[in-house]
Amino acid sequence: MADDLQSYSLSHVMHSPIPVSKMNVTNWTSLLDSSCQPTLSYSHPPIEYQTPPSHQYQMPWSPPSRPTTPNLDRTILNGHTELPTTSILTAGRGLDTSLPSAPTIIKPVVIDRLAKDFELAEPQRKHLHLFTELARLQGGLTMPDVMTCLFTLVIQFSLHNRCFEGDGNAATMAELLEDLKMQLNKCFDFTKDQRDNIRYIIWDVMYNAKRTAYHDIEPEVFTVLLKEKDTIGLKNVFGVPSREHLLRSEIHMISSSIRDSLKKSLVEFTAEMNKKYRRSGSSTNYHLTTARNSVFRRFVAEHQDLVWALEDPHLEDENTVCHSVQPPKKRRKLPSGRSAKGEDFWSQLDKYFNVRIVLYQGDNLLSERWKPFIDQTLAYDQSGFKFLPIIPVSSPCDGADDADLTGSAGSGARDLMALLN
Repeated sequence: MADDLQSYSLSHVMHSPIPVSKMNVTNWTSLLDSSCQPTLSYSHPPIEYQTPPSHQYQMPWSPPSRPTTPNLDRTILNGHTELPTTSILTAGRGLDTSLPSAPTIIKPVVIDRLAKDFELAEPQRKHLHLFTELARLQGGLTMPDVMTCLFTLVIQFSLHNRCFEGDGNAATMAELLEDLKMQLNKCFDFTKDQRDNIRYIIWDVMYNAKRTAYHDIEPEVFTVLLKEKDTIGLKNVFGVPSREHLLRSEIHMISSSIRDSLKKSLVEFTAEMNKKYRRSGSSTNYHLTTARNSVFRRFVAEHQDLVWALEDPHLEDENTVCHSVQPPKKRRKLPSGRSAKGEDFWSQLDKYFNVRIVLYQGDNLLSERWKPFIDQTLAYDQSGFKFLPIIPVSSPCDGADDADLTGSAGSGARDLMALLN
């Protein structure tokens, strides 16, 4: 009977309105220590205040605002707000962080100390301050997150600086590479492709139909090579004074070799040289080239004593120092040896042209002033040099050149043709 009465009393109590002020709610910290089980603590009201479940004051339940257990929701009893037994989530779900937390503030002196300890640069120190400013946006990050990210950023900056600064071994390696570079400059030599390209450029410059000076073409060739250094593989030469000096020496030797090899009859010489020396083809400026070559032949016929007066390709200025470590190549000895500078074949040819440029008032070989001389020279060449030497056009400037025209000049030219054919 006592058990039935107690059960009946409890059922009536659960359905009776109880004011909030009369409830003794347990602290939330003690709830976490008791396995997070909510406990109601209150005293039984008198029996006369209990009502059956069907009473009009039966407790209504409000719908939950979020999916959770009914024990933790807020209920309304007869217009009174009744709190649940705990105001926090269980320990397994964590604390309620719906309220915004205070922004994390790191003192600037801490950032400056980090930058100083890791020897960061001034722009990097400013980046650290900017990072802490960004970490406070939209409520900010927590202090552990900010400090962890900040320290990671400091480490990355430090590693970045170390990659560029290097250490003692890297400095020693750089000095070793510089020494090797200097040694390579001392024994620098041109490759086969580079020499071939230099020769092609000299051919093209020297065999220009408008050219009337052949001995000192090295500066002009050097300028052309400088303009076309990217296409002919000489980028590693220009910009290094020692290599540029070697290039000038190479131009001088190749030019001398090419000048000494220009010995052929007029027709064959013109056709073959146009094909071999001109980059633009064999038909470019054919008439002008033929006229120029006829002057070559006439000069040879009139100055047969200069045919073998070849210039020395190794003859340079007295102050010129050769930087090549290769031993000099053996040279073929010619019958009359090498001529002094200014007395060789090509130097005399330049003088021959200069005299007639002044005489005929220009270097255009197809002009009206040059026409009688060119026509006479072409007829002289086409005859095969078998008739007596002609008398050049008299002038006060070329008396010395015409004094050598004797009967032996024709035989000297025929001997030259016999050697060449």
